[in-house]
Amino acid sequence: MPDPTSTTSTPYNPTSFTPPQPASIVSTTTMQFKQTALTLLHKLQQGLSSPRIELVYATHEWWPLPASSSSIRLSPESRQKLRISVFDSSFNPPTRAHLALANAPSPSLSSAASDATQENYDATLLLLSVRNVDKSLSHGDATYLQRLEMMRILSGDMKQAEGNGAIAIIDEPTFVGKQRVLKGFLENRLAGSGFHPTSA
Repeated sequence: MPDPTSTTSTPYNPTSFTPPQPASIVSTTTMQFKQTALTLLHKLQQGLSSPRIELVYATHEWWPLPASSSSIRLSPESRQKLRISVFDSSFNPPTRAHLALANAPSPSLSSAASDATQENYDATLLLLSVRNVDKSLSHGDATYLQRLEMMRILSGDMKQAEGNGAIAIIDEPTFVGKQRVLKGFLENRLAGSGFHPTSA
């Protein structure tokens, strides 16, 4: 049985691209999502994840590529940008304000430029950190598992990127650390696809 948490890179193949994360992250039931989330939370908190990030859920196995990306035919020279909106929050709990922010266009896209509405995010990511510099779990707070379950519900109402969304957990206390780990994770996940990530 393949390891559902593997993030090994895939060599470039000019005729096809297979993401390093198997389709097990595409949970079809609440119970499957809960089991996956618990397993990956434990792995991350025990320091067994390398890099210190785990993709808990994605709307399809090719995330962050479009769902139709079953076959990518790009040369290594034709590197294309993939615009990914990363929403990093404690989600304790997710609120309507979280949803409004998640659905908001990029500030660079909301200008009065005539072509501003012709582009949008290609993918979205809800990111939950299990370790922060200035926050820790307190009595009465939602558990990380409860937050992840609520984040999945929230993701169902997100309109950005035509529903091409995912949820991840990370063990990095600072924004600089998160950016570094996330960048490496996305580059590894997209290795061989002909795309490279740009985050917002």
